[in-house]
Amino acid sequence: MIKYYSIIHIGPLPPPIGGISNYLYRLSKLNPDYIFINENELSKWKFLSLLKQKQKHFYYHSPSLKKRLFIWFLCIVTDNQFSLVIHGDSLKDSYLQGNILTRFLIKNMLCQAASIQVVNSGIAEFIRNEIKLELPNITIQHAFLPPPSGDEKKILESYSGKIPNFINNHKPLIIANGAFITFKDGVDLYGLDMCIELVARLKLEYPDIGLLFALAELNDQEYFILLTKRIKSLRISDHIFFMTGQKELWPLFKQADLMVRPTYSDGYGISIAEALYFGCPAVASNVCERPEGTVLFRNRDLDDLVCKCTEVIKDSRKNHAEEM
Repeated sequence: MIKYYSIIHIGPLPPPIGGISNYLYRLSKLNPDYIFINENELSKWKFLSLLKQKQKHFYYHSPSLKKRLFIWFLCIVTDNQFSLVIHGDSLKDSYLQGNILTRFLIKNMLCQAASIQVVNSGIAEFIRNEIKLELPNITIQHAFLPPPSGDEKKILESYSGKIPNFINNHKPLIIANGAFITFKDGVDLYGLDMCIELVARLKLEYPDIGLLFALAELNDQEYFILLTKRIKSLRISDHIFFMTGQKELWPLFKQADLMVRPTYSDGYGISIAEALYFGCPAVASNVCERPEGTVLFRNRDLDDLVCKCTEVIKDSRKNHAEEM
């Protein structure tokens, strides 16, 4: 007898706005028959009672190793299926930093998962070459889904009134973003520091250049103060605008000349795919597989970043002039 499993996706839903939460929100719009559970609203007991249900297929999206193992264990003792959606380096980090027991549990979890969806081929290669697992149920599916066009008016209304003025007074306009201020290996993960130096260098050739950096959470005041001091010392305060708070970014790509993603580590870069989708060229670090059409620069190499951005801006202006 064939069993039919109801599909339940578990992960963060907006707010807060982030790569995974946006993906799940858009996926829910495309698949109204699926059930979507916001894990941020689930207590431990609600989590447990949810997984006691029968004939459910749980897709877990968040990077938490503890919750991945928790869902897997509960699915073992219930009549449920378990699948993993891996959006970034979380599995790699958990495995490399884990002890013998942790690595043993990760291997068994992967082997028993009904399916494993990864956002780039590098994650699949890590499972194959480092964890030493040849799994036929791994699929590579990038996490970009086109945003619902009906949301644009509401998103634009959420912006500060200063944003249109900044956009109108700066050309070329560069867009960058990050979830919050954080570091990996002691390096600014989202590359705010590189974006500041980029603007200072490009200003020499483009005196009206502007950078709008969307930062969902301003969580590290000490580091942000250091950045603002650097901005002032470079005399580019009027050329950088920080848009803070839980706001979607994609409507701005329709007006931008360039999107930059100088991340020190990454899984894919949904914001890059968004920019390209709306015809905005993108330059990103070569730390992972990027959306087709992205111009890559060497990770943490400011000279290469400046060079690639200059080339893209010049090509874009040349193409625009030819179209006129």
